[in-house]
Amino acid sequence: YDTRGTTPLTIVLDGNLPEQHVPLQVLNAQPRSVVWGRTDGSPLPANVVQEGNDLVFRNPSAEQAGNYICTITHPDGFIERIAIYLDYRPGQRQPISPPFAYPVFSPPSPLTILEGDNQFIQPQGALYQVYWRRDGGQPLPLGITQNGNGLQITDARSEHSGTYYCEVYGNDGSRVSIPYELRVQRIERPRPVDRPHASTVGAPKITIEPRVINLKEGQRMIVQYTVSSHDPIEVKWNKWTDQGYQPISALFTVEPNRLVLNRATPEAAGTYQVVVSNAHGEDRQELRINVEPRRGRGREQQAGAPRIQFSQDHYDISAGQVIDIVPTISGASGAKATWSKDGSGYLPEGVIARNDGALRVEGRSNNVDGRYTLDVTNAYGRVSAPIVIRWRETAGTQSAHAASQGGHVNQNRRVHWNVQRVDLHEGRRLEAACRGDVDPLSLRLDVTRHNGQQREPVPLGLSFSNGYLSLGAVTVQDSGLEF
Repeated sequence: YDTRGTTPLTIVLDGNLPEQHVPLQVLNAQPRSVVWGRTDGSPLPANVVQEGNDLVFRNPSAEQAGNYICTITHPDGFIERIAIYLDYRPGQRQPISPPFAYPVFSPPSPLTILEGDNQFIQPQGALYQVYWRRDGGQPLPLGITQNGNGLQITDARSEHSGTYYCEVYGNDGSRVSIPYELRVQRIERPRPVDRPHASTVGAPKITIEPRVINLKEGQRMIVQYTVSSHDPIEVKWNKWTDQGYQPISALFTVEPNRLVLNRATPEAAGTYQVVVSNAHGEDRQELRINVEPRRGRGREQQAGAPRIQFSQDHYDISAGQVIDIVPTISGASGAKATWSKDGSGYLPEGVIARNDGALRVEGRSNNVDGRYTLDVTNAYGRVSAPIVIRWRETAGTQSAHAASQGGHVNQNRRVHWNVQRVDLHEGRRLEAACRGDVDPLSLRLDVTRHNGQQREPVPLGLSFSNGYLSLGAVTVQDSGLEF
């Protein structure tokens, strides 16, 4: 859509459809907020709601027709607006086929693959917009992700078997849902006997495209990579520093087949190395990330602005321990250092911030667990740097917890959020972290309302990986959601 145009985009509102979506996708940027409304400023009519970035019409009617406007606030604060006109046309007969060709899948459905295989399912043709979902409206399971218009299956498992739906949207808001059946066969792989160089044969192979990423400050980055391995794999990402390769910061999220950076900062620029390994060996690849600073941030300001460096990004603490975190701050003369936890300036009991930027953490309770951010401001600018403190249960605390729970420590794993309630303005990002004594990859997310009594569909744009929850540009419709 060209926002320089003066004529609203006309979309047919079909009275024969039970529900019609007007999908909105912002390319090459993660906007601060997307808000739909009536052009005259009146509230949205009955049965017209915003879901994520999309405008949804339920039981389309003549009262819902008319002029609408979408206000998009970009990461740099720039605001643009898109005007559309909904033309209601009742009584039209449903076409035999949608106003676009049904896609042909490669490979075709039904698809049978072996357990442990990797497979990419691609709908062919020039499609306007595509969403994949599982039968019953369930979110895609761990190991299956949408990559562009296609569906990526990594390390196939028997529970991946089932029907998936490819929802294809036309540029007029029309939608068609096409089923695709996936069958995963379990196989018994024989143990290798007297086979020389088995470690070479079974070593994994990783492929990254592209190898160089150019970003603007504030942009979101998703780097896809493909791993070929018939055995369980472990993926580790490191960044090149003066001390060699070090673990990447908590700004990144590592998933089985992609690396996610929700918001690019100048500190994220550099050379990264991924190491993928299995029982037979490992493979390495490098990735270069370049970040262009935001416009208006001059060189003089950057030269005089403070810089923060921590010796590590993650700190583990258990009951009775004390950790002193002393960052290296350049340009600290006349600077003000402020610590916050999970977006709040309130620090839990046992956490003491000093004026020089140091932080002392005493292991009094698991309330110290969470994401901490150090903000340093001087006359030239402001810089922020995050760290993560993780609470680790010791044998003594686990025994005490087991005693209070009747001794069933193995049956009752302890899992908790770093925050219990979040109050946000519309358009802001929701972030939270789930902690516990379980493998983060084993966590599953449910979305409910009314104390778990009402199950809700997963909001568009929500991601949950390794215990981290992120939902960009919340709306009033998200109020009351429980995770």
